[in-house]
Amino acid sequence: MWHRLMFFFRRDKMDQELAEEMRLHLEMKAQEKRQAGMGEKEAQQAASREFGNPLLLKELSREMWGWNEVESIMKDIRYGLRMLAKNPGFTVVAVLVLALGLSANITIFSIFSLMYFQPLPVKEPDRLVMVLQRTADWQLPHGQSWPDYLDYKQRVAEFSDMLALLFTPAHLSVQGRQPDRTWIEAVSGNYFSMLGIEPAHGRLFLPGEGQKPGADPVIVLSYHYWQAKLGGDLAIIGQGIKLNGRPFTVLGITPPQFTSAQWALAPSAFIPATMVGQLLDGGGNMLENRGWGLFKVMARLAPGVTLEQAKAAVEIVSRQLVTGYPKEHYGSTTLVLPEMRCRPEPSFSDFMPFVAAVFMAMVCLVLFIACANVTTLMYSRAIVRQREMGIRSAIGASRWRLIRQLLAESMLLSFLAGVVGLVLARWSGAMLTALTPQNDIPVHPDPRWDWYAVAFTVLASLVAGMITGIAPALRATKLDVQTILKKSGGALLGSSRHPFRSG
Repeated sequence: MWHRLMFFFRRDKMDQELAEEMRLHLEMKAQEKRQAGMGEKEAQQAASREFGNPLLLKELSREMWGWNEVESIMKDIRYGLRMLAKNPGFTVVAVLVLALGLSANITIFSIFSLMYFQPLPVKEPDRLVMVLQRTADWQLPHGQSWPDYLDYKQRVAEFSDMLALLFTPAHLSVQGRQPDRTWIEAVSGNYFSMLGIEPAHGRLFLPGEGQKPGADPVIVLSYHYWQAKLGGDLAIIGQGIKLNGRPFTVLGITPPQFTSAQWALAPSAFIPATMVGQLLDGGGNMLENRGWGLFKVMARLAPGVTLEQAKAAVEIVSRQLVTGYPKEHYGSTTLVLPEMRCRPEPSFSDFMPFVAAVFMAMVCLVLFIACANVTTLMYSRAIVRQREMGIRSAIGASRWRLIRQLLAESMLLSFLAGVVGLVLARWSGAMLTALTPQNDIPVHPDPRWDWYAVAFTVLASLVAGMITGIAPALRATKLDVQTILKKSGGALLGSSRHPFRSG
């Protein structure tokens, strides 16, 4: 196998070695003949006759050493590239048409890839779960109240830690600047430590902060807000900043790769949840009322604990809370779900697979229309190349050989379109993010692409290449060779109707 691989990459050198080895064999045979009494010329001729045809032997050796199919495919690819370069107008139009169809598919798939396949950039993201509830008045999954969060955190030993967060709008202002209406997260004091987040600059919340209501008017700015609004000025650390007109002290800056424990959201800042009483009207009551299930609660499974064990433990505490506070927990049930199952928002995450299927069906239809258009171009191109196909068939090329050559060209087109489509998808994703209104909920400004999106691009390009190439290839290789060679042209595809093209 290694020898075959080396032959594929070092063919010229191995051809030289083969020629040298054959020359030595001929010399040895000639030497044997001379020792048997033959003259120089007769010895050379006898050795050549016994050795055989050198060209044939070289071909047989190459077949034994290399991969004929791979070499043949490489020849098809090289020939296909020459043909595409020879017809730039056709190539550019076909690539752009397919690229537009592919880019729509790549854009939509990349969004759902981010949603369903990419973990949060935190410590051990696969061990994170959401603790949700349903109530008689609110059947969709939603968060917990602050007092319930504290009870779960204290009583459920199957969790190594638990955090709570509240996503809320606020007016953030720095001295000498106009206030920005933005979104922040009010979080429990252990928020950053549980997620394993280290500061980019300054510091984050200490273990003692965020424990007592109103005791810690401190704030941590997100890296993206700090860069976009404050120009990356490190002097802001330790300085005062105002939220809804109330003073807070800036502790530090989060790292650039972290935006939030909530998928795809990018709050501008983080404050202790115990400060919501000073930040929001009625916020103090929010920390005491068990009927206000507004906090999203995330937990980390303890080492060795399974999801089912955690569910059982949470269910016990849930029943205790229903018994202890029946008015606030009337008809309440508790859910423990993996974090990735709760994207983008727990209250409607159950509907997202259906939404994903609808959107993918729509963009697949767009791709199918693009493939149909390129197929028509391929039919037209097959008419132009009918004499070439006829001559190749006349000198011995099989129909499968001609089909493979045409498919190689269509696959080259589709993969070129895939590269262009990937660029277009990246550009369109950035454009859609830029069009998001500033006062709307901030989304992650730099989506992290993964190998799923690239693999999907390759697969979609492969399918598009087969769809666009197979029908024209089959029709183009159904040849009447004698008629083509006699007339030097003629209608290759005939006058029959083509349902696929018409459709």
